[in-house]
Amino acid sequence: MSTAKALLQAARPRQWPKNLLVLAAPAAAGVLLDHIAVLAGAALLFVVASAGVYLINDAVDVEADRRHERKKERPVASGALPVSVALGAGAVALAAPVIAAAVLMRDARFATAIGAYAGISVAYSLWLKRIVVIDMLAVASGFIIRSVAGGILIDIPISKWFVIVVSFGSLFIVAGKRYSQHAGKDTGHQRISLEAYTSRYLGDVRSISAAVTLLGYCLWAFERAEGARGGIWIELSIIPFLAIILRYALIVEDGAGEFPEEALMGDRFVIVSSVVLAALLAMGIHAA
Repeated sequence: MSTAKALLQAARPRQWPKNLLVLAAPAAAGVLLDHIAVLAGAALLFVVASAGVYLINDAVDVEADRRHERKKERPVASGALPVSVALGAGAVALAAPVIAAAVLMRDARFATAIGAYAGISVAYSLWLKRIVVIDMLAVASGFIIRSVAGGILIDIPISKWFVIVVSFGSLFIVAGKRYSQHAGKDTGHQRISLEAYTSRYLGDVRSISAAVTLLGYCLWAFERAEGARGGIWIELSIIPFLAIILRYALIVEDGAGEFPEEALMGDRFVIVSSVVLAALLAMGIHAA
């Protein structure tokens, strides 16, 4: 395998769709299409930054990954990509988006958001993943930062309910990931934090975060629908949103939550529910 191909594979293209969260706040506010070009650029910068995070993480975890049933096939763990190259490329990929946001976009707040994402992610790889509770909050913060970054960039007010949904929804996903890792003992990654958790505790975290996520979405939907011409469609979107939460809870119970992006994007029920959710929101938010 060539170095270029190994770098691309280590950057985990399958994870890149998560950076579309940058579009979430503008989409919820109904102004996505008005700023699509600059937001697409913002998503691209987060793609580069996230690639840097994966490269650094794989370099740091190389020995543990080699003992993991699936992760041992990653380029760094398999030896296809030298650790030094991964570290160098990762550092460049982390710094470049921050510089681009500050110099090209001339937006210090957005640059700070990318910098915070990069800093927390690297701290997680080096240290935070070993601290109970903080490890889950650190991972969840990556979703939260990306979700509000788009709103920061185009300077729109972000609903408090939106922040609650994103925050607790992220925690719900991360707790499900930890639950699956704990159930399988995450071969090769016996972190102190993972050993400290119990299935019951992680189940409680999932239940609480799922409940708050759903409540937050309901309150956002009712608030957004009030006085809107297409308000009924926004309110009806609660149904597929609830369906997605319940389905993911079942996926985690089946022990398939260690890689949530694969579980969600590979599940027909979730895909169909997501399409219905997006359609209802589009009809409600953009009703003439």
